[in-house]
Amino acid sequence: SLTYICHNVAIWGPAILSTMNGTLQGANRITSYGTIPSIAPHGAVVAATMPGEAVPAGTDAWLIAPKLMTPSASVMNGYWMSFDHWYHVDSTASGEGDGAWIEYRLKNGTWSNWAWIAPDGGYPSTLSTSGPTVNGAPTTGALPVFASPTESGWVTSNLTLSNIPEINPASEIQFRFRLWTSPDATTERPGWFIDNIEYNNDGIEYGVWHHGCIVTTGTCQYAPYAYGALQTSVDMSGTDGDSWIEIDMEWDLEGSFFDNGCVELSLANLTWTDISSISQSTTTNCEDRSGAIPGYGYTAANGVTYYDESGAIRTINLSIPSTFQNQSNVQMRFIVGTDSIVNYGGSSDSQEGLTVSEIRVYVDDDNIAHSDDFYTSTTASHYVANPPTGASTTNQWGHHIFSTGAQYESLSFEDSGANAPTVSDASGWSRNPSSSSTAIGNKWALGQLGPNAGPSTQEPSFPYVYGTNLNGVYGNNADAYLISPSYSIPAGSSATLTFNKWVCTENYWDAIGLYIKVNSGPWTYFDPGIANWYDGSVGYSGNSMFGNNAWMGGDCNQLEFENRQASLSQYAGDTVKFRFRLDTDASVTYNGGYIDDFGVLIPNYSQPGAWTSPPIDLTSIDDFNLGWIDVDATVPTNTTITGTLLDSSTGQVIGGFEEVDFPISLAGIDPDQHPYIKVQVDIDSLDPEVTPRIKKVSIGGKRFLTAESTGANGWDLSTSIEVVDGLLNATSIAGTITSPYLHSSRPIKSITLSGNYSSGLALVAYDVNGAQLGTGGAGGVAFTYPTTGFALSLSLPTNGWIDRMVFTANFALPALNPAVDVLGDGSTDWSFPSGDDYGHYGWQSLISGDENQVSATLDLDGSSASLVTVRIPTSASIYSGIVSIASDSDGFSSAVTVTVAGASQSGGSGDHIFYNTLDVAQMGAINAQGTSHTDAETGRAWRDIIIELNSNTAQQVSIARLGIGYMMFENISGLGPAVAAYHDTQTTDDPPPNQINIPVAVSADAGLLTIDGNLKFDYIITNRDFSVPNTFYPRGESYTVTTQHHHLHDNSDLSEIVLRGQASDGEVIEFQASNSADGLWGFGSDAVTITQISGDSVVELNTSGSYIVEELHNDGYTDITVNWVFDISWNWDDVDSIRWVAKALDSSGDTVWPAVAHSGQSGRKAVE
Repeated sequence: SLTYICHNVAIWGPAILSTMNGTLQGANRITSYGTIPSIAPHGAVVAATMPGEAVPAGTDAWLIAPKLMTPSASVMNGYWMSFDHWYHVDSTASGEGDGAWIEYRLKNGTWSNWAWIAPDGGYPSTLSTSGPTVNGAPTTGALPVFASPTESGWVTSNLTLSNIPEINPASEIQFRFRLWTSPDATTERPGWFIDNIEYNNDGIEYGVWHHGCIVTTGTCQYAPYAYGALQTSVDMSGTDGDSWIEIDMEWDLEGSFFDNGCVELSLANLTWTDISSISQSTTTNCEDRSGAIPGYGYTAANGVTYYDESGAIRTINLSIPSTFQNQSNVQMRFIVGTDSIVNYGGSSDSQEGLTVSEIRVYVDDDNIAHSDDFYTSTTASHYVANPPTGASTTNQWGHHIFSTGAQYESLSFEDSGANAPTVSDASGWSRNPSSSSTAIGNKWALGQLGPNAGPSTQEPSFPYVYGTNLNGVYGNNADAYLISPSYSIPAGSSATLTFNKWVCTENYWDAIGLYIKVNSGPWTYFDPGIANWYDGSVGYSGNSMFGNNAWMGGDCNQLEFENRQASLSQYAGDTVKFRFRLDTDASVTYNGGYIDDFGVLIPNYSQPGAWTSPPIDLTSIDDFNLGWIDVDATVPTNTTITGTLLDSSTGQVIGGFEEVDFPISLAGIDPDQHPYIKVQVDIDSLDPEVTPRIKKVSIGGKRFLTAESTGANGWDLSTSIEVVDGLLNATSIAGTITSPYLHSSRPIKSITLSGNYSSGLALVAYDVNGAQLGTGGAGGVAFTYPTTGFALSLSLPTNGWIDRMVFTANFALPALNPAVDVLGDGSTDWSFPSGDDYGHYGWQSLISGDENQVSATLDLDGSSASLVTVRIPTSASIYSGIVSIASDSDGFSSAVTVTVAGASQSGGSGDHIFYNTLDVAQMGAINAQGTSHTDAETGRAWRDIIIELNSNTAQQVSIARLGIGYMMFENISGLGPAVAAYHDTQTTDDPPPNQINIPVAVSADAGLLTIDGNLKFDYIITNRDFSVPNTFYPRGESYTVTTQHHHLHDNSDLSEIVLRGQASDGEVIEFQASNSADGLWGFGSDAVTITQISGDSVVELNTSGSYIVEELHNDGYTDITVNWVFDISWNWDDVDSIRWVAKALDSSGDTVWPAVAHSGQSGRKAVE
């Protein structure tokens, strides 16, 4: 059935844009009352206000869309409505004219009043204050609406519907599209065109466990003799006798005492209690229990009893037995038990068994102790449970992700209703026979496709086609003609015949063919010799087309029309007409033939044309005016393609950018005066049969090079470069392809190449003065520092070739508001705030004054200079820059001198844009400036750089865009104590980790930041590695163990040194050397003390023989070296191992990372 969209009065109607009057200009059609679209974004038909006429003053009309169901709150996700539209109404740049807007209403029992609603991003304009009062509109200011001084072009608007107040619990929503024109309007415009309304809700995904079967097509049955268990742990802490369990589940089981589900609880996973059946006993199988799910009907939480099939997910409430109340680890399992027959519930379908969706344990109405939505499979396990009686080996539990709540409606206007044609034939067409007495199936007719027509899709050009029977089959013994008008083919023209057809006849016997009549000659059969033009040869000798190929059964099994095109070049200078012929035998009939969109295409490019882009946003301070615009196009000889930049709001040409060659630099556009622009690609041809063809328009950083477009986008070829078979080719002598310098206020760090080309290419990039910026090959070229433009020279070796090459600028990404937090502790250790005029780190594009000011308009009086200030960090070194000066709409009255920090350049006379690329003198002058400002927040020193503009003629100019690149390195110091403290917290393990990561948090609003550095550290106390004998022998000989230690600051800060041995038999040996009273470790007037603390029964320290020396280590530190001399007792024997630890301690008794050595390694005893 058709869905019709209602409208108020007779303002709205369907429009076939391709048939409307006006001068065609690409996607636009120019009429006396405004600009309308020439093509629809979807299909052929759109809804329009007064199609073909201006909307009269005093109109208040709306188009009402069908009512739509709203999703419930639980599944509302990605909920929106969008539509494509084109508007041209009488308004100004500041609004206050006619306008269009969207309204909605909700049904919650009854329908609410219509209310205004804004699309995402808001409306672009406002309505006249004399307009109607609209419910739901903003309380202050004029009503926001769709309006602009010029046509909008096709735009897509989106409405996020989940933000609508009271969308829940509404059950339906409806939209209407409202247009209002002032009763006092003197200019009437086309109004509003709408197409492709889309209504969407993504819905949600949810996890379930299902026991049974699920199939995508047909029906299924779950397994017999199953006793599957799904088990999970449930926290019931805080529950009592008033608490309960909610379970969301769906069942489709035989029920009764045959197939059922049960919910059971256990504390020790040994004995189980049934909480879902009438009895808590689990001594009988689940399927045999009274009151199991579904049994003879199970009552859900909504009070409804559901039988074998619950029909959807239902919530059941279960009480918590006292045994399980306030228990933190309760085992819950779901049992499904089935018998041998009837393995489905109710009537068999595609999902049979038990599905569990979610568990919730309620302590009370406000608190949930536990919940599990089973979105993942990790919270539950499943197995074959042991039935109390009998045996089972079957478990069908499986985890699934289901989706629900998804909605999508597409409302277009292709099925808009149309009346029967008011004429018998289209203009210039005729039929034979055409008499009303001739049976419908035996003649051609003009009209709409009926429900019994052959094609199941609509007419290619709504609403009418020619057909042999528009609502059925053709007749027997038919011989019917459909005859076209005459077409004059211009001499030298490459005309093309085109039409859409759908033909289904009885193969061999019945057929439809096409004939041609040239000038006054006879009708001859038309067969262009194109493969698959016809279906095959007619076999029945009684058919008039016998022996020829014709259309027969080729379209019988397809839904849509087929397009046919054939060259008519051989008929250039002739007049031709065509006729379709249906010839059938005496039996077996089919749907026949249908013809639409018949015509002769004659290229005629005698009038210039243009394509206009959607608005281009230049408002972001992070995009630096984006770069440039280039085209990838086919541009034949005697044709041209240029670009014009328009202000998106006014539609006016931006001075200096009318019909200019590509590429077009955007560095000269003042984004404060023109925050949004459009690019108009202007196309012209001196040959009416040849036109340029646009493949791609790039905004940003691409340059295109092909043989088809070199003359149209700034490439120059040396004489040795030729176009051979569509390729740029250096056939016999190496050649060069160059492009002029292209300015950019967006910094470029490198250029990469892509496409299809030969090897051996050499690429050189040059600066504005012709000096090399960098060299490279097929991979591209990188620059030492980001640059504000480049010229290119590409060398092709002999026999080198290029099919297609794309040069892609890789733009630098200066950081905005970067900050560094070493240790990630929330404290900022370094930052570069943009402030009002500090700009990006490494790239200054702001002018001091207002916040984020990127341009300035200056009135030059012809004598004194006008100036602005730009701030550059004092420690920065300038490497490149650009100051773009734009004239007024008439161009520069005289040359403009730009002085930067005292160094000057002049230019711009007669032009609209003067690009002042910073030269060596200007960069040197900036670098020579001293500090004139200090940032109170960071302490960073800044230079205030004065940029002066002057001329000898009064004129208004603007600094449209500037960019100054600088190199600056700043160190973060004083981090030692914080890093050391963090280090201490990470080295408490014994042994400590080999590596510790120091977290560094880097943040920025945009862009990239390069950081580097190193960590210089040493331990506050160093205990150097030492060695001990692997085996000690009690032979009366003394052993000496030497340990070395030092303090990071001063060895006087060491209080004592300890050597401790822990033997495997439990003996503990400990020696101690204490610092002298003067802290000089015996090298002053006081002596050290060396003593034995423990272990003298097995090891005796020679305190007089042990001694301390100072030694300079090769790392520059002076060590306190202790030589511990001791003897091994004869009574100590057969000790497996000794772990020795040497450490120096400070006065607080602290040390860092003791040194460790071992005796008794490699299978040897520590003491023999």
